Formats: sequence, structure tokens, C-alpha cells
Amino acid sequence: MSETDERREPADEWLTCSEEDLRAAQVLLSQELIRSACFHAQQAVEKALKGYLASRSQPIERTHDLVALVRYCAEIDPEFRTIAPQASGMADYAVQARYPDTPFSATAHEASVAVHTADGIVRFVRLRVGRK
Repeated sequence: MSETDERREPADEWLTCSEEDLRAAQVLLSQELIRSACFHAQQAVEKALKGYLASRSQPIERTHDLVALVRYCAEIDPEFRTIAPQASGMADYAVQARYPDTPFSATAHEASVAVHTADGIVRFVRLRVGRK
């Protein structure tokens, strides 16, 4: 196995998980399961960003902090700065959407925006790792 294949394998696993979370978010949104759709949209972005870092042989921090993950990615590819505002807007869904004792008030429209945003960010990352 070449060094490129070794780098790509963990990245592919992260991206596959990201794409599954994105599909889950889309299905959940279609069923008006707002909280779960928001959570899976956030997870799709988180895992895509970690996939990019893995593709560049960077350490993967155990964090849900999308702002930090975008910052790490931007240190390698400054174009990641262009997605920082969108990722930042989804950052709270990692916790707020997951736990019933945490305030959560996203509307169906906000969930739709989150899923659409996640789709765009996942596509953005896939292009940067050479995965269409």
C-alpha cells in the first residue's frame, strides 16, 4: 500500500460517515424531525472536516467544535475560511440538538438551512480530497 493510500483510507472512512450523516439529516428533515436533522447535519460537517484533516495526515482532535476544525483545515488550505461562517452557524447543534435538557429552538426552516449548508460543506471538502 502506498503512502497516499494509507493517508486516503482514514479520510475515506470519515467522508463515508459524513455522507451517511448527511443522508440521515435529509431523511429526518423530510419527516420533520427537526432536532435530529440538525444534529446529523452538524455531524456531517464535523466528519467531513475531520476527513480532510485525515487526508492531510493531521491529528484528529476529539471535538465537536466546528469553528476549531475549520481553523485547523484553513491552516492547510486557506479556502476553508470561506466556509467558516456557515460552519459556525451550525456549531451548537452538536450538543443542543442531542440532549433534551439543553435549550433547543430551531425551526423547520432553520433545519432546512442547516441540511443545505451541510450538503454544501461536504461537497466543498470532497472536492478538496479528490472525491466527487
